Amino acid sequence: MKKYLKMILAFIMIFAMYTNVNAKMTGPFTITIENSKEGHTYDVYQIFAGDVSIAGSTVDTLDPKTLSSDKILSNITWGAGVKDSFKSQKGNAATYAATLLTRDPEAVAKELESGLKDTPTGSTSTMSNGKYTISNLPAGYYLIKDRNTADLGEDDAATEYVIRLVDSISVNPKTSIPTADKKIVEDDKKVEVSSKYAVGDTVKYELIGTLPTNYDYYDSYKYIFKDNMSNGLTLNANSVKVYLVNGNNKTEITEGFTKNTSNQSLTVTFANLKTISSINSNTTIIVEYTAVVNKDAVRGLPGNDNTLVIEYSNNPDSDETGETTPEKTRVYVFNLKFDKIASDTNRLLDGAQFMLERKVNGRWTKVSGIDTDGSTSLCTRDNCIKYVVDADNATFHFNGIAEGEYRLTETVTPDGYNTITPVEFTVKANYDNTDSEKATILRGLTIDSAETNEVAKFTVEEEDQENPTISTIVTTITNIKGIQLPLTGGMGTTIFTIIGIILMGVAVVCFVTNKKEEM
Repeated sequence: MKKYLKMILAFIMIFAMYTNVNAKMTGPFTITIENSKEGHTYDVYQIFAGDVSIAGSTVDTLDPKTLSSDKILSNITWGAGVKDSFKSQKGNAATYAATLLTRDPEAVAKELESGLKDTPTGSTSTMSNGKYTISNLPAGYYLIKDRNTADLGEDDAATEYVIRLVDSISVNPKTSIPTADKKIVEDDKKVEVSSKYAVGDTVKYELIGTLPTNYDYYDSYKYIFKDNMSNGLTLNANSVKVYLVNGNNKTEITEGFTKNTSNQSLTVTFANLKTISSINSNTTIIVEYTAVVNKDAVRGLPGNDNTLVIEYSNNPDSDETGETTPEKTRVYVFNLKFDKIASDTNRLLDGAQFMLERKVNGRWTKVSGIDTDGSTSLCTRDNCIKYVVDADNATFHFNGIAEGEYRLTETVTPDGYNTITPVEFTVKANYDNTDSEKATILRGLTIDSAETNEVAKFTVEEEDQENPTISTIVTTITNIKGIQLPLTGGMGTTIFTIIGIILMGVAVVCFVTNKKEEM
């Protein structure tokens, strides 16, 4: 048991926490702990005993701000929770109590640690209607504490505090735990879900942890960030940075912690935060790093998760720890698929090639496909938007695209057909913000594009209508067959020339025949 005096010195604040009921001033009294979380075993130790009376002109030894109408503890003696050896060492209880407010809290805390009995004055481990009740307690000053944290669930911690029992009271446990949060840093905002990162793009993450309000009660405090990514994300190990935030001051630190990394996990361990003097209960700890969306990224649902929990000390009297509720972010990516159709047969047409561009900072940037020179693929790495042509040479894929504005250009056109006009389209993801897992769930895609004779309407392909994956954007692109017109100097002119020669021949024959007849 450590630092109990800090709680004793908080009597003035804690005094305001209790609620008087119409119980007899002579006792015995009941302490009701308002806590809806199961798994606690509360022990109470009587530090001081005494008589209950109305203050009047008397000042409570341990509370100089006592009002004249308050109930106080007078004639203070040692309580039943203190060892006899400690009593003998410290002498008169009232005299010792009067010195507590003037002494160094750390020094007195160590005295009390060895002064309490092993057996509590009263205890309870049964909760009913969100309350724990400890009955049959005589008047006095009591320390209330959790026996251990073995049965506590997530987002819970042990508690210990001191109360003045001069009536039956109800109190709220003085427990506090850290909070964990996780964000994707996207441009000038922080989000929990994003569809703006294609395969090959780098995502910046921020892990945020706070400390409990009773951080000062601990002699040692363990604090561990545990971050795990799905297989579709690869951690950049060299990008990890740790910061302390106190007020408006954000300072990077490089000591006092260890970090362990793998492709899909990051652990930042503070074995004892107390070794860092600039940390207090109001300090926020931030871990920043980047990860790349890789070729194994899930397309559409369920997305590419990234989950954080913080392990933390949760009992001032032991090395036990708890963990926060998992905090999750998601990154979504998609595929683009289209068939090439001939206008004259309405069948698949082979022989084409395509290039995909994405608008970045207002400019079209090549991201994948066959360039206009027809010689090279723009995506030669594993982690990029992959350009794939099926065996029929008429079905094309761009795998791993994100939200954004795109332009699709036909760079090689089948013989006898017209090259299509470049197709511009925009992909926008739609989310459900009511998802119970906090990180929002993808609910659909909106694809805006002009529908023409060459390009059919963009839709989302779903093989399972009951459980759609929202993974693949599909459309059909048609090549229109070229048209042949009569050309000058062609067959039409030749025919007229031949007919002219024949007519001239006939005219010559007729002329010669007429001359003979005249002779």
